[in-house]
Amino acid sequence: ADLEYKFILSEYKETESAPLALLQLGEIGLKRFDHIDYDVKGLKNARRYFERFIEEAPIYSALSPEIKAVVDRELPGAREKVNRINEIEAEKEFAVAEYYRRRDYLESAALFYRYILKVYPRTSWASRSKERLAEMGK
Repeated sequence: ADLEYKFILSEYKETESAPLALLQLGEIGLKRFDHIDYDVKGLKNARRYFERFIEEAPIYSALSPEIKAVVDRELPGAREKVNRINEIEAEKEFAVAEYYRRRDYLESAALFYRYILKVYPRTSWASRSKERLAEMGK
């Protein structure tokens, strides 16, 4: 299915189908992700398509009132999915930090906690990372 959606993006980029194709490609990426213990490639792909939809929303909205209506309807959901992906990716990084902390590799753990604070500052895992750094005196 993703080949068909990519075809729509390349050949019908100024139609109502293009923004919907971006969203569907994002959904495909989400469905390919099983759990934080596994490969996050699907999540990264999903993020790329949802962020592209968000970034190109003003361009699509200017094409026609019909496309603007689609974009306006779908934009909040796309933003929410990016936020959810951020939470999942931050959780995965936090799990790695916790692994290092439990094994007393505190510098390695601190590195991951700081990474979460930098890359995922608006997630629940950022506040947990901040707490862990404080506990460790880092």
